[in-house]
Amino acid sequence: MSSNIKYLGIDLGTTNSAVAMFEDGEVKTLLNTRGEVNTPSVVRVTGNGIAVGSKAKKHLYSDFSNTFKEFKRLMGTQSLSKADCNGHCWSAEELSAEVLKSLRKLASDQQQCDFDKVVITVPALFELPQSKATAEAARMAGFEKVELLPEPVASGLAAGWSNEQSDTAWLVYDLGGGTFDVSLLESRDGLLRVVGHDGDNFLGGRDIDRAIVTWITEQLSEQHGLDLNPQNHDYKQAIRHFESAAETAKIRLSSTTQSVIELEFEYDDEDYEFDIAFSHDTLKELSTPLIQRSIDICKRLLKAQGLALQSLQRVVLVGGPAHMPLIKDAVSQQLAPLAESDQDPMSLVSQGAAIYAATINLACSEKTQAAASKPQHYQVWLQYPSVCTELNPAIMGRIVDKTIQPHAIKLGNTQKTWESPVTDIDDSGIFIVEASVKAGSKNDFEIIAFDKQQNIIPLSHQPIKIVHGLTMSDPPLSRSIGLALADGTVKQFIERGTPLPAKRTFIQSTVDTLVPGSELKLNIPIVQGERRQSRFCREVGSLVIHSNDLDDTLHVGSPIEITIEVDRGGDLKAYALLSDQGKVIEGVAQLVMGLVKPEDLKASAHSLNTRLSSALQMAFRERDETTIETLNPMASQMQGILNDLINMGDDADSCQRISRNLMEIEAEIELIESKEQLAELIEECESAYFNASSMVGEYGDSTDKRILSDCSRQFERTLSNARQGELERLIERLEQLHQSAHEKSPGFLKDVFLYWASLVHVAQNPEKASAIVEKGREAIDNNKHDTLQPLITELYDLIPQQYKNQGGAGSYESGIY
Repeated sequence: MSSNIKYLGIDLGTTNSAVAMFEDGEVKTLLNTRGEVNTPSVVRVTGNGIAVGSKAKKHLYSDFSNTFKEFKRLMGTQSLSKADCNGHCWSAEELSAEVLKSLRKLASDQQQCDFDKVVITVPALFELPQSKATAEAARMAGFEKVELLPEPVASGLAAGWSNEQSDTAWLVYDLGGGTFDVSLLESRDGLLRVVGHDGDNFLGGRDIDRAIVTWITEQLSEQHGLDLNPQNHDYKQAIRHFESAAETAKIRLSSTTQSVIELEFEYDDEDYEFDIAFSHDTLKELSTPLIQRSIDICKRLLKAQGLALQSLQRVVLVGGPAHMPLIKDAVSQQLAPLAESDQDPMSLVSQGAAIYAATINLACSEKTQAAASKPQHYQVWLQYPSVCTELNPAIMGRIVDKTIQPHAIKLGNTQKTWESPVTDIDDSGIFIVEASVKAGSKNDFEIIAFDKQQNIIPLSHQPIKIVHGLTMSDPPLSRSIGLALADGTVKQFIERGTPLPAKRTFIQSTVDTLVPGSELKLNIPIVQGERRQSRFCREVGSLVIHSNDLDDTLHVGSPIEITIEVDRGGDLKAYALLSDQGKVIEGVAQLVMGLVKPEDLKASAHSLNTRLSSALQMAFRERDETTIETLNPMASQMQGILNDLINMGDDADSCQRISRNLMEIEAEIELIESKEQLAELIEECESAYFNASSMVGEYGDSTDKRILSDCSRQFERTLSNARQGELERLIERLEQLHQSAHEKSPGFLKDVFLYWASLVHVAQNPEKASAIVEKGREAIDNNKHDTLQPLITELYDLIPQQYKNQGGAGSYESGIY
């Protein structure tokens, strides 16, 4: 058995997965039992066990209810498969674990090594629940230590490993089957640095196939009068056939201008066969919007980093779909020349993962051979970098065999062309010596030990192999992490692009009083995203302080020192220090992304489309070219979403993709609308200020008047430099002040009763509610306001919950500010 240390990297893809290994300065892709680089990310369940890869893929159409594919895009969600033949509903993590288990066995069997540590690649914009789910899938597959690496960074590391160009900025354009990632990289002095990244977790080769499938269904309707109903029991199986035919036709058109889509399928208990002509021009028409979307994301990244297109040296294409001629032409024409490489684009990601495993010393332990094979015992423990950029890396060692007592050591390469000065060993048996490595090469070293008389002492140690080559800085955080505050805004803790692992601490304050034993709690929501409003960010965790955790009352406005930390594996931790009580609340409830219902999406999409149309009409009336330029692409995207909603059925993947796209569109529209709303907010703030002044002047106590004075100063400052967030917070504060003073007025209960009485038409029991209102009006007529409280309580209980919600939208019921 080889004594070389091995490092494993896995590309866990939407459509295909691959595994690579770094050993002895070389990286190689491990082929599966069919002699192929890629193993299809497909899992089939039978009564006899589980099949993964090509064995499973061939049953996609004949046994689709027990065969699962493209589950990666549902990682970190609550989505479960339909029950299989054994009655089990699978999560995306469980299915991914089966793929990883298969790849781990493949590597272990081929290399006779117990691969218990691994680097797995994920899309650059995976959120924490998705990253956490990937790491959990790896642990379910038997890996004890897991590190995650963004896919385009892995590709860049593999491409840069064998590329002699340096000190340049370049893009990695990574279009996989289900996701698109782009990273701007810079290699300088042998160190690969991620300048920035962007992408779309729901844009991939599958989406081009989906566009072709939609076109096929339209052709069937127009040419043959066959309309497919998503609710029909044969619909999903027919669509799977169309997807396969679409992929085949797309590949054919890479080398020809005309093709034919051959369809053979069963629908509604009838067999159909059709041949549909499919041209390169049609493919271009269908795929151009998706390709342009990826190009626009690349340009957005360059703009965000302040880099002109002319400064971009090259683009590395990664993934099978990225090598479509249409995509290659668009990238080279609109971005930069394509990098020349003899590397297999399908294996770059897994190779980069294996190289990264070596740079962070994620070595795997050797597998125990037959009983006759004796384990190796070394007399010295060593620590050194497997891969380094410096020419004189340090090697640290400690003598662990107490039967020998060397006085000094000397390091030399195995070619006998270099040796270090003699280095003394301290009383603890520890030594540190600098090696000299040859640039861009593999280097092997050996240690010679001496006693005090300079006699050589035999010393066994592990092979010392150091490769001089490109390494990389710590991988960056894909999306910013922060807290959702009570006013609906975000307090950013760890910014996007921060090297991982990372840890940040800030002091926030409570918005409510928490009394021990009250069974209440204070919620501290943790969100991920770049938007200022928390409702446009994803909630990825929640730190909760329960009243039972407290020794004393936690008063409103109490300071809480909150710490958030995240590691390279997507593991999120949070701590809340209650300094007044000397207590630390630990732990974070890791969330999964919730299920999205098609009917809710349709309602949101139509509402958003109306807002988008209104904003576009306003921009045309005002001849606002900048806004028109922003909204036009969104209008086209919205039409595509509305079309998708018609045909998607209950596809969980489509629901998540559309939900994300709608959130992004809504955030952009809100930015535009906020400019128009600023004048309205100023007017609303003035009204709130004068209403509060009047109420406080008549009924407020000294505390109310002190707060009003503070609001008055804030009001003057805000008017001189109007900002939406500050105006909204001031309006909320003035309304709370108005309420506080109002509660002290003699007519308060009357006003509250009349408010809830105005909602009697929506009450759950209109007859009972009307009777309560009648009693209340009699009490008011008789000036018996003190009898209104129980009537208010009864009436309140009859009002539906949606009419009671008073919290700010998107605050995630946060208890801090």
